Amino acid sequence: MNFACVPCVSFSKIIEEVAAKNPDIAFGKVNTEEQIDLATEFNIRSIPTVMLLRRKVVLFQEAGLLPANALQDLIDQAKALDMTEVLKNLHEN
Repeated sequence: MNFACVPCVSFSKIIEEVAAKNPDIAFGKVNTEEQIDLATEFNIRSIPTVMLLRRKVVLFQEAGLLPANALQDLIDQAKALDMTEVLKNLHEN
């Protein structure tokens, strides 16, 4: 039996809407019950969990769904980051 997470289903629609406006970004959904190792690696304890990664760096991770405008705002902030600086700061710490 497949019991879908109701917030996850709702958030899928938001993700699809935002993804359509950002064709230059890869969006993904992970079934944490099937991908246990991945869920463990990223310490996902609640679903849905929103994660934003750029150049293999987790820039944002939070449990719960976001409205489309908030998700788009996060994407815009991530695009504006100077990843050379971010990576430099990560390696210094």
